[in-house]
Amino acid sequence: MTQEQTDAMPARVVRVVDEAVASGRVVGAVVMVARDGRVVLRHAAGMEDRESATPMRVDTCFRLASVTKPVVTALALAMAERGQVDLDAPVSRYLPFFRPVLPDGGAVEIPLHLLLSHTSGLSYGFQFPRDDNPYARAGVSDGLAEPGLSLHENLRRLAQVPLTFVPGTGWAYSLGLDVMGGVLEQAGNASLPDLV
Repeated sequence: MTQEQTDAMPARVVRVVDEAVASGRVVGAVVMVARDGRVVLRHAAGMEDRESATPMRVDTCFRLASVTKPVVTALALAMAERGQVDLDAPVSRYLPFFRPVLPDGGAVEIPLHLLLSHTSGLSYGFQFPRDDNPYARAGVSDGLAEPGLSLHENLRRLAQVPLTFVPGTGWAYSLGLDVMGGVLEQAGNASLPDLV
């Protein structure tokens, strides 16, 4: 990157973020850009809370969702490398109660490796219409709504919901890595935080 491009970059980033807010793609955003270890841009745009018209600040705290997915994936791969978990095995080898059925009620096994690639047939409740949501009917938490719900209980509820497709035949962002976390706890005979 030339010095001219480096100098112009903060203004370009501000323009992109402000356009995203103005177009309604995002309610608000905070960006920070560092170059060679030196912060060259801190920018807040839009609203921290749209309903109360609270503007975004550069020090606004955000809830981080899905950050555990790469951590659980790395742990699964490390445990597989050590022979502690078999990624080709079905989930039910480690969690015998976890046997969701196909949409037509047919039985199926989910190989562990499909949990890592969001191709297991699982989904998230927020991907369903509000008035026809099997995850909501089963009381499945997407991870934010019920912080006191145990992983085991959430997986028990999730196992009661039919898969959205035959494992390995589609892709859907999912609770698959939550299931993998439960598998790793069983395989490692310890809590997920302790295993990590």
